[in-house]
Amino acid sequence: MSRPRVSALTLALALGAAGCRRKAAAAGAEPVQTLHDLTMTQSDRGRPAWRLFSTTARLTEQDHQASLDEPRMSFYQDGKITTKLSAVSGLVQTQTQDVTLSTDVIVRSLSDGSTLTTSRLDYSSQRQKFHTDEPVVVRRPGSVVHGIGMEANRDLSEIRIFHQHAVTSGSRPPS
Repeated sequence: MSRPRVSALTLALALGAAGCRRKAAAAGAEPVQTLHDLTMTQSDRGRPAWRLFSTTARLTEQDHQASLDEPRMSFYQDGKITTKLSAVSGLVQTQTQDVTLSTDVIVRSLSDGSTLTTSRLDYSSQRQKFHTDEPVVVRRPGSVVHGIGMEANRDLSEIRIFHQHAVTSGSRPPS
């Protein structure tokens, strides 16, 4: 498997942050650059793997990260969007392109209608997997699964919930 490549925009963001080096050194971990309507794309062999949009991003060169407001992500397979994700806030590691999303995280699979909700979700760009240790709810047609902690692939076709209980149509969760 080849390592996914980051778009030219990501490189431009890194270079832009590098240009603010003196300001960052003087300010500590203060943001060195604030961007509005940020779009960041990761590609694999010239095809989009995922695209991230944030209304506002604050880059911090010293920490190699950007904090995100209202992040939205789309994940692709064979050039088509398979999954959409939204959250209230997030953080992207500028060197690894790993993303942490927090507060009201919702992941929707467009292929099978599954929805995953949680309060915090990590995405590893290298492993191409979601992970959380927080409570999760996975809704699929005809069932709802509650659990604590999970790992899933990008299109939610494979989800491993660590501590779970399932509710099927017509049944109620245990008290």
